[in-house]
Amino acid sequence: MKKVLVLLVAITMVITLFAVRPLGVNAAGFKDVGSDYWAKDQIDYLVSKGVIAGFPDGTFKPEDPVTREQFAKMICIAKKLSEYKPTTPTFKDVPQDRWSYGFIEAAVKAGYIKGYADGTFKPANSITRQELAVLGVRVLGKGAEAEAFKGEPIVWANDWKKIASWAAGAVTLAYRPDIQILTYHMKEGTVDPTMAATRAECAYAIYKIVVPPQAGGQVVIAQTQEPDALMSFATSMMAQRNIAMQYEDGLIMEFPNGTLAPRMALNVPNFKDGTWTTFKGPDGKTWMKTTYYLRKGVKWSDGVPVNYEQDIKFAVYDIYLSGKIEQIPSTDPYDKIDKIEFPNPYTMV
Repeated sequence: MKKVLVLLVAITMVITLFAVRPLGVNAAGFKDVGSDYWAKDQIDYLVSKGVIAGFPDGTFKPEDPVTREQFAKMICIAKKLSEYKPTTPTFKDVPQDRWSYGFIEAAVKAGYIKGYADGTFKPANSITRQELAVLGVRVLGKGAEAEAFKGEPIVWANDWKKIASWAAGAVTLAYRPDIQILTYHMKEGTVDPTMAATRAECAYAIYKIVVPPQAGGQVVIAQTQEPDALMSFATSMMAQRNIAMQYEDGLIMEFPNGTLAPRMALNVPNFKDGTWTTFKGPDGKTWMKTTYYLRKGVKWSDGVPVNYEQDIKFAVYDIYLSGKIEQIPSTDPYDKIDKIEFPNPYTMV
């Protein structure tokens, strides 16, 4: 029996990874941060600690962008760093008389900030989500680990190619279950690495830095049915799928709102880029061809590397279509596959 698939990076079912950025809501407290706002608890916690504050009109403006100097101040207060004002500025665009000078220099001294290659910090620029990841990971003391990372970013997002190479490691760590300083934008299933980070997103990231996720604990899930089998191929019961979702993995995943995103694959086949096409087959019927680009570094639960061609063909032909396993309730859609081709070890057609 084939072993359960897991990714090289540990995956935990943590609901907060899928936090959404909803539209405007209204309730007590800040009049623009309702009781059901996705980051309300984190905002309230940081306000109570004096790390962040609202505006005189009773708003928090959670969707407003945060500048790089504003975030430097936030992180210094959160980490209880005193302002530091050296006689010689580190950055040529952050002089001693700038309001944020002491905070930026304190963050530099702590190793959180490095600035740009031209010697600037660009304090008034909005901090992007990938910059937020880089800075946040440094604050957590994992900067070296992020810089040593090689390969494609490990994120379940349709826009992972937009992540800059210098931020690939930091963004990967930012989504790791034991860190979680970034959330996905579920509407499109994206990371949006170059988008300006909002006040709510920065509050969420800082909260996760000062109150990191805790390992362990127990989750109890009640369901009305008991599955008649635990292997996916042996039953069609939804009760089994609810359980299997905790230990199985697949080429693509579905966010709670229905948006699809890559998982073991690096793409969700689509018409736009030609990875999903239809054509007339030799029988005159409409056929479909899909192309998956497969993620490197995927392993079975016992640490053995996945051999995509060997293991996928085993699952399709030796399990579902062999006729040797009587418990299989349905071979659909595998019996509709004409052929599976691997032009190279990491491309499946």
